[in-house]
Amino acid sequence: MDAAGRKRKVPAVLTAMGMVPAAGAALFAGRIVYESTFVTCQRGLQMVGFALLHSTSGILGLLALLLGLLWVIAIVVVAAYRRTWMSPSQMLLIGIVALSFGLLAVPYGHWKLLTVKICGIERVKRDWLIEAAARGETPLLKHLIANGFDIDTRNWAGDTLLTIAKRAGHTSTSEWLIAHGARE
Repeated sequence: MDAAGRKRKVPAVLTAMGMVPAAGAALFAGRIVYESTFVTCQRGLQMVGFALLHSTSGILGLLALLLGLLWVIAIVVVAAYRRTWMSPSQMLLIGIVALSFGLLAVPYGHWKLLTVKICGIERVKRDWLIEAAARGETPLLKHLIANGFDIDTRNWAGDTLLTIAKRAGHTSTSEWLIAHGARE
């Protein structure tokens, strides 16, 4: 068969090169999601990823994400250059890297809200309200206040949720608090 008749494929060696970064990216993203949900449910608010990023495993996880992204770019460029589709295993690895980035792009506030909805509010302390106001996490505030937390909760300095949200510049959160009777 001549060169024109041969089917052009993305080299299998590129698939092998993508396995390690994809696995590392998935493990790293899984660890962050675990901290954002299960650990938060069990132990309260977390500095998600802080300890992880100050360890070898965290640095390797970030490196795996970067290498995974570079691998995806390389595989797409090679496939485009050869004018062919990638193999199912290459598509799976690309999906794993993309999912890892997607999971890491979800803000911690959304993970907290999901955690509260699944685990309940029994372990939630007033710090959750204060942090939600400071970060402008209106959906979490709405859920906690709808489930019995005081809209006029104060921090250790005596500042209300409304004062905290205003000071942090979260206009929509401040407006929601005012509309629902919060005081300064």
